[in-house]
Amino acid sequence: MKIIKLYFFLFIMLMIELLGCGNVCNELTEKKNMLLKESPEKLLNNKRRKKLVYSVIGTLSAILGIAIIGMGINSHFKEKKKTIWDEVGNDMDSILNRTIAVGILKTRKNCNREIEDIEKIIPSQEEIQNILIYQMENKNIKITDGYMKEIQSLSKYVLYNIRNSMKHYTKILSYYS
Repeated sequence: MKIIKLYFFLFIMLMIELLGCGNVCNELTEKKNMLLKESPEKLLNNKRRKKLVYSVIGTLSAILGIAIIGMGINSHFKEKKKTIWDEVGNDMDSILNRTIAVGILKTRKNCNREIEDIEKIIPSQEEIQNILIYQMENKNIKITDGYMKEIQSLSKYVLYNIRNSMKHYTKILSYYS
């Protein structure tokens, strides 16, 4: 990102130089013609105007460069939003494993010998979210509004794992029965 901003600044400076280079060549030819035709007062006024224009262009390009560099420095030191993984990354594995284990145990309690549809006996997403919240409270993790979206996505992950383990469990039951 910083390299792009630097190239952008260099590109702007190059464009200003190219625009000014054409003016310098034209100025030299115009000066020769003016010296022969015009009075010195008009030449001095033209020179003052050109100096004023060049000083304004130089000042604006310097301010623009400082602003671009300032934006790069500001974005570099800006704090990044913390996610649930930054704070509880080490504990999250055990929380997810416990939640999956609790979900499997609840599903097995609802399970009979003859299982027709696994979706009927799997806990709902709200139940899994409540289990996740309970597990997080046991680890003394403060739950904020930002964590609720993470908890919803984690509950889908837990439901997926419970569903797969129960499909495997039913295959084993049907094989041995």
